[in-house]
Amino acid sequence: MTEYKYSNITKYDFNWIKIMLLSTLGIISVDLGLKIYESFFGDFQWNVDNISVLAMIVLVSYLSYYGVNQSKVLLPSFLFNNEVEPKINKKNKKILSSEKKEEFENLKNRIELIIKTKQPYLDEDLTLGKLAELLSTTDKKLSAMLNQYLNTTFYDLINKYRVEAVKEKINLDNYKNYNLFGIACECGFKSRTSFNRIFKKETGFSPSDFKKSIS
Repeated sequence: MTEYKYSNITKYDFNWIKIMLLSTLGIISVDLGLKIYESFFGDFQWNVDNISVLAMIVLVSYLSYYGVNQSKVLLPSFLFNNEVEPKINKKNKKILSSEKKEEFENLKNRIELIIKTKQPYLDEDLTLGKLAELLSTTDKKLSAMLNQYLNTTFYDLINKYRVEAVKEKINLDNYKNYNLFGIACECGFKSRTSFNRIFKKETGFSPSDFKKSIS
C-alpha cells in the first residue's frame, strides 16, 4: 500500500534516539571537562583518551543491541506497509447502541457485496479511503465499523481475501506458468516479503509449503 495514515515509530523507538543523543552528549561533556581539568591542574591520573574510547565502545555496543530490537527505526517503512493501521485495543472497545449496530451491520453487508462482485482487494493500491468511496461512506465510519464491529482492521480484512485468492489460483491451469509471487501480484500483493509473512499468518504454511501440500 502506498497511502499511510499512521506512523510506525512508537514512543519506545523515540527513547532509543533519546538515549543515543543524551549518552553521546554526556561522553563529550565528560571528555571536555577532563581536558579543562588537565589544562589547569596538569595531567590527570588516568589516560583521558582511553576513558572516552571505553565509554564510546560501551555506548555503541548497547545501542547496537537496543537498535536491533527497534528495527522499525532502522528499516525502510515499505517493509511494514501492511502493519501501519493501529492494533485494536479490546479494552477500549465501545459498547454499541442498537442504532449503531444496525448501521454497522448494513455497512458490513455492503462490504461483503462489493468484495464479492468487484473484488477491490485485487487492486494493489487499494486504501481505506478508496474502499470507503466504493461503499459511499467515509473512511472514519468504515474504520470504526471494522474495529468495533468486526474486530479487525482494513489491512487484515483485505489481506485475508488476497490470501484466499492466491489459494484459489495456485492450481488453476491459467496460472501454471506463474511463480508464487507472480500469482500474489495478481491478487493484490506488492511485496514478496509481506506476501510470505501474511500468507503464513493466515494459513500456517509458507506459500511454497502450501502449494506442495495440495499438489
